[in-house]
Amino acid sequence: MKIKKKRRVNIVLDMTPMVDIAFLLLIFYMATTQFKPPEKKEVNLPASGSQIELPKRNVFLVTVPPEDSIYIDFVAKRKVTLEDGTVTERTFRNITAVPFEDVTNTGPAVQNMRAVELRNVNDLYPGEANKEAREKAKRDVLESLVVVKGDKEVQYGIMEKLMNSLRDEGINSFQVITELEQAE
Repeated sequence: MKIKKKRRVNIVLDMTPMVDIAFLLLIFYMATTQFKPPEKKEVNLPASGSQIELPKRNVFLVTVPPEDSIYIDFVAKRKVTLEDGTVTERTFRNITAVPFEDVTNTGPAVQNMRAVELRNVNDLYPGEANKEAREKAKRDVLESLVVVKGDKEVQYGIMEKLMNSLRDEGINSFQVITELEQAE
């Protein structure tokens, strides 16, 4: 008796829906990813042997390129309640420039930016119901770190005037960003 072989049925999988989903996920991640904010000017940092991690938010970044102006940048992330009641985190950014001729006004510019941010906090969290969030946001602004990111080609006199200007405004604690030296 001969056994009849059953004919195999070919299965065909359509991959189009899977490719569509992969592209949609790729587009979603590309659209929602936050990259590092662009810098105003390119800065070549001097080398150093120490390494300290800086906070990602509530930092006054004072960038000193080799020529032109000094840029002061403040980025804050705050939770905001929208009109429909949902709470979301928003990024606020404030940038100002101080020409090299007015380098002694850098400290006052940082303090003015701090005052503007404090007013923004008052506007963002109005009323008695937001008092706790408002006080926390104000504390974050007042305790924010001042970081100096100076190019290694900047003249010594400019950096000295900048640091004296910060000190004259009561900003006695600030950090200077450097590149980590490579061990040979």
